[in-house]
Amino acid sequence: MLVDLEQGSNEWLEERKKFIGGSDVPVIMGNYKYRTLTDLYLEKTGGATVKEEKFVFTLGHQKEKEARAILQDSLGFPLPPMVVKKADLPYCQVSLDGFNQEKGMLVEIKYVGRDKFLDMKNNNFVDEYYYPQLQYQMLATGIKTMFLVGVTANKLKSEHEPNPKYSGVAVVEVEFDVEYAKEIIDKCNKFYKSVQDKVPPKEFKEAESLPLKTCMQSYISVFNKVQELTEMLSDERDVMFQLMESDLVTFKGLHAERVGGKVNVWIKN
Repeated sequence: MLVDLEQGSNEWLEERKKFIGGSDVPVIMGNYKYRTLTDLYLEKTGGATVKEEKFVFTLGHQKEKEARAILQDSLGFPLPPMVVKKADLPYCQVSLDGFNQEKGMLVEIKYVGRDKFLDMKNNNFVDEYYYPQLQYQMLATGIKTMFLVGVTANKLKSEHEPNPKYSGVAVVEVEFDVEYAKEIIDKCNKFYKSVQDKVPPKEFKEAESLPLKTCMQSYISVFNKVQELTEMLSDERDVMFQLMESDLVTFKGLHAERVGGKVNVWIKN
């Protein structure tokens, strides 16, 4: 069932809190090491807000538009972004990068780094983080085969692409996995019930700490964001030194999350 929502709008952002979307499923399935069920539970119940890094968000969407245009030109039919809800699963609502229901064509577009792009292009690689999202999208739409499209910013010498038009674009076919979809439904049912009942998932009481990769870039990014919260953190320098020494840091009242090249920081209510 198509939902009349513009992706990226304020209404769309509010609606995302009420449903389990495609990007939530890797967290629920345990395939995403930078977010936990605790994080997702807080987001769905109003205890936390995820803030996108504006530059990464904008660049990713620009590359998505470019890739969609190439695909539409190659296929000869439109692949508009859409929001779809599965009628028999009350929590299942997905935002699709490109979907043509009449043609049975579904694509998910990812802006990726060099190594991942080449792995997709040369080896048909599908990241374990992407796989649950793709299966959930096929579950929602009833599509049995979809395409994961990887795009990158750089023209790569090691990319084997005879047609310059498709340089920087990798397309991998993914088939629907019935048994895995059953696992998704089972775990999503349990998570959705915990949100509806306002009962934190099992890991919630234990998850007082957050894994972070210790690298100087992460340290600088987090430190700059924490400086904006100095009125609430009297020992911010000590916290930052902890970040440099350990992958696992406990914050009291502060939630920091490194997602790829981004760092999200917010206050837990």
